Amino acid sequence: MKQSLQQTAHRFFVLGMAVKGIDGILELVGAIFLFMVRPENLTALAVFLTQHELSQDPGDLIANAIVTITQDLTVSAKLFGAFYLLIHGCVKILLVWNLLKERLWAFPVSLGILGLLTIFQLYRLSVHFSLGLGMLTLIDVVVIGLIGMEWKFRRKKCRNTEENENVSWSGW
Repeated sequence: MKQSLQQTAHRFFVLGMAVKGIDGILELVGAIFLFMVRPENLTALAVFLTQHELSQDPGDLIANAIVTITQDLTVSAKLFGAFYLLIHGCVKILLVWNLLKERLWAFPVSLGILGLLTIFQLYRLSVHFSLGLGMLTLIDVVVIGLIGMEWKFRRKKCRNTEENENVSWSGW
């Protein structure tokens, strides 16, 4: 029973790492996009992408929000967003890579970094609620739990391996 729970938790851990890895790659792509595109071109792209939806429903909240956000985007806000996505994406990819390589140091580092990012997201939610950010925060909380469980399993496995090595050497 305990072994199947551990295997199930490990599968969810790997799935969570895949989601975080893909998220990190998408953040890098978004950062590169923001670095390359001028704000006025971003607004034109937003208008182009939402024009069909807005022609059918001029009151569409999401389409209007996309256009408004891009119209109000300053150069400094664009650069902040690009650097934020770049750093966030790189950190996620590096942590996911090291977690999947089962490097024990990566577990507490990941828990700390994801914990801090989650606290920041909760603060952002308290200032301005966003369903999307709320869902991402919930996913992050689940991933933090999965990382914690996997770390516990890995440490136990390392301890058992060390004990077995000590037993085999003690016979000499």
